[in-house]
Amino acid sequence: MSKGHLVVPKAADSEALPLPVLSFNKGEGPRLLITAGCHGNELEGPIVARRLLDWLPRAQECGRVIIVPVLNPPALKAWSRNSPVDGLNLNRVFPGRADGSISERIADAVSRVLCQGSTQCLICTALDRGGNLLQQARRILSRMLIS
Repeated sequence: MSKGHLVVPKAADSEALPLPVLSFNKGEGPRLLITAGCHGNELEGPIVARRLLDWLPRAQECGRVIIVPVLNPPALKAWSRNSPVDGLNLNRVFPGRADGSISERIADAVSRVLCQGSTQCLICTALDRGGNLLQQARRILSRMLIS
């Protein structure tokens, strides 16, 4: 597992914002981007992302998986669906703007840097009634990355 950060550039509304990025590379195969924590009041996604970090090294056989466990740190810190910095719902501003507000810059950085070249994106958000996000995520990953 490789660890790093995607740095969202500084602007008038905030300092530079480093988003944690974890990567699992098992050679040729699909490239999957998993994001979580888009809404700060939905903890299911970051919890599932954390559990996938434990499961993937044993289960993955091919391809590359990139996980961003917390896409919107300002909203998570405020326990809010929208960013307290600009009042925007990150999920509604993709693909974003490099010269926009913090939410638009997050969306732009993820769209330009991480989405490019990804075979598929898995967005971990709140559970539907009776759903199990971890089981759903593992099922999708198993079909893509495990022979």
